[in-house]
Amino acid sequence: MTWDQGLDFEKTLKKLLRDYNEETNLRRKTKLAILITQLRNGSRISEAIEVISLFKSTGERELAVKVRKKRGKEEFNYTQEKLRMRF
Repeated sequence: MTWDQGLDFEKTLKKLLRDYNEETNLRRKTKLAILITQLRNGSRISEAIEVISLFKSTGERELAVKVRKKRGKEEFNYTQEKLRMRF
């Protein structure tokens, strides 16, 4: 078994996006956005939370976030277009 536990990427993404677009509760919608970010980018939970939080608070459309568990100053770039979500 691999780290993804045999998860079907396309099926899971489709379900998460559908749920995200239908959700009206802000707290649940935020949690879904975090899951979508993790799935699309292979992000750690802390990275995904930081990205969603920064998108919401700054209104920026593109962000760079420090990659966790890596030595040095590696950063990963996120864009709202890449995530296909608006905050």
